Amino acid sequence: MCCPVKKAQLWLAAYLWIAAVPLALADSAFPTGESLSWQDTRMLMAEYCFDCHGGFLTEGNVDLVAAKFERSVAETPEMWENAAKALRIHYMPQEEAMPVERREALIRSIDARLLQAAQLTRPDHTTMRRLNRYEFANTLNDLLLIDFPARARLPADDSGYGFDNNADVLSVSPLLLEKYLSVSAEAAEWAVPLRVESRKQQFTGAEFAAGFEPAEGFSRKIYAGGMSNAARISLNLMAGEYRAKLYLAGDQAGDEYVRVRMYSGDEPPREVEVPSDDVNSPTVVDLNFSVRKSEPYHLAIELANDYYDDSTSPPSDRNLYVVGLDLDGPYQTAEGLYSPFLERHFGGALEQLKPAEIRAGIQRFASRAYRRPVTSEELNSLWHIYQEEFARTGQSPRRALHAVMDTVMASPNFIFRWEPREAVSEYGLASWLSYFLWGSMPDDRLFELARKNELRTQLNSEIQRMLQDPRAATLTEEFAAQWLQFRDLWNLQVDPKSYPAYSDQLQAAMWQETTRFFADLIQRDGSIMRILDADYTFANPLLAKHYGLKDAPKKDFQRVSLEGTDRRGIWSQAGVLTVTSHPDRTSPVLRGKFILENLLGMAPPPPPANIPSLSAKTDHPTPADFRESLALHRADPNCASCHNILDPIGLSLESYDGIGARRQEPMVAETLFDGTVIDGPDSLVAYLVETRRDEFVATFAEKLTTYATGRGVNWRDRPALERIVQETESQDFRISALITAVVEHYAPGRPAR
Repeated sequence: MCCPVKKAQLWLAAYLWIAAVPLALADSAFPTGESLSWQDTRMLMAEYCFDCHGGFLTEGNVDLVAAKFERSVAETPEMWENAAKALRIHYMPQEEAMPVERREALIRSIDARLLQAAQLTRPDHTTMRRLNRYEFANTLNDLLLIDFPARARLPADDSGYGFDNNADVLSVSPLLLEKYLSVSAEAAEWAVPLRVESRKQQFTGAEFAAGFEPAEGFSRKIYAGGMSNAARISLNLMAGEYRAKLYLAGDQAGDEYVRVRMYSGDEPPREVEVPSDDVNSPTVVDLNFSVRKSEPYHLAIELANDYYDDSTSPPSDRNLYVVGLDLDGPYQTAEGLYSPFLERHFGGALEQLKPAEIRAGIQRFASRAYRRPVTSEELNSLWHIYQEEFARTGQSPRRALHAVMDTVMASPNFIFRWEPREAVSEYGLASWLSYFLWGSMPDDRLFELARKNELRTQLNSEIQRMLQDPRAATLTEEFAAQWLQFRDLWNLQVDPKSYPAYSDQLQAAMWQETTRFFADLIQRDGSIMRILDADYTFANPLLAKHYGLKDAPKKDFQRVSLEGTDRRGIWSQAGVLTVTSHPDRTSPVLRGKFILENLLGMAPPPPPANIPSLSAKTDHPTPADFRESLALHRADPNCASCHNILDPIGLSLESYDGIGARRQEPMVAETLFDGTVIDGPDSLVAYLVETRRDEFVATFAEKLTTYATGRGVNWRDRPALERIVQETESQDFRISALITAVVEHYAPGRPAR
């Protein structure tokens, strides 16, 4: 509270500014739905805001007395956006300090001025951004027509505004660029197999790795069974057929010969008997295999029948010796040198093509890689590289093409997305659309429509086509998984003592449930409101048992009814409930924050750095313990402003444990920041759907726009976001309507609206 002297000075400053304005306004002065005059707005702020934000006291460096409202909104819109949000979530002033009618009137007034200011501007636009790890991997595979594990070879990207495709965080360091180039070069060898001569190689047993035992001479001794003790070797091999001979011997003991189990590439395990007991006259095992792609080939040899008997003297001990490996290859066939990439761009084997045909193939490849027609200057440069490398490598068209591919995939035109707002051609639109919906480069139809300048006129039908394509899984696995945080499942460390039922299988089932739910929503073009209130989900027998469902599926995942339970929508699915918990207990604060921030866009600001974390009375707190601890937390003025908003919603989910299973705990009614009383999941879903529907739709639109544009939204986006919400509502909240509206308002080359 302000001291009496300061408060008097503050009111004097306010009075001098608005001397002609009445000091009190009746509630009838705030008709529902209408915006206040600037004088009335000023009076409300004088009554409820100036104590802490003006004159001699400016908390958060916000001085509303000095601000000239009409001009200040246009000059400092970010400050007024924060003010409107603080009012909306009752962060300031506290609920009892300001009647609802006056709070809503002040929010409407600020919103109206912000909208007016935004209508005089245009939303920001991201012209250039690097392909993130997911987009780069998808683009490589779609461009080269391969299934290369590029994503696993690249480091994770940072996130901005909740998504890892945000342009502000997609920086390019020398180390990252080097990684992109090495992955591209490796992928090129998959797409264009090199012609190589076969050769013979020999490896001693000592070159195999096995457990922690040192090599014995030129052989490797395996003392015990199990894969942790197996002999292993990784061979960098070119594509082709290989003939191998493996030399093995053993210390024979017991009533059977040494047996080994071999794991060769992707082949099923193979067991063989090793009668030899002399490393100088080993058993020879023929091992022939094919390598489809130029990549490391892994061979593991496990002792399959370990034996040890210490009742004899000396003890009887069965062991394995890996003596060596002879390798002959690769033997390449015409089929082994073929690839879909060569067929697509060059029509067949390079060795049979004329120079003009190879140049035309390079033009097709580079145009797809750059997501636009390659220029004549670019093509000439690439052709020059081809000719130089062709001569340098002794007329090897495959190695020369590799040099061209490396150059193209090292170009900023490939690594970056170039999508100017005022694009003259439609190639930028095709690229923006495909990375938004598919997380990859455009397909042939998008390229063709862009070439004809017909994509804009067929945009709606193309969106529908793209949403039914399997590549639209990107919206589930990248957009929804980050927005709704269930991608964090793979990084969780759940305490097995607290939750012994949690397993890798249950974790995978949680992921499948939410991804199948969201993908089904897109496939059926359902209402986005089902995210809040769906009375169905997707479960397999394990997850159904976890939920206690009566009509459990017999096998695999099926759509199942949630009738008779209090689960509804995604927010009550086990994966979401698990990622919003601590490893050993639930977290009402995290769960409340998830719903307020991710579903309603109403989360309070982050806590100050010096605020202590919540501590429970016991190692295994019950919901009653949490209520008591959180009540004490809210009694602290430093904590109350945020926890009065977060805690009640989170506490309403305490009937679910830390891995989303139902637990029998008496529910206690909680009063939300806006005065609504909820006493469990049933009343929470009613609140979300009936009271906060508009906030949810606006938040979904904001999150999808953030993902689509690769930037955070701000006050300039208000007019577009309002129209997106209106257009979605007019079409029964169908998810395709929301996606289409985002494209209509934000895709490059679209007319300003």
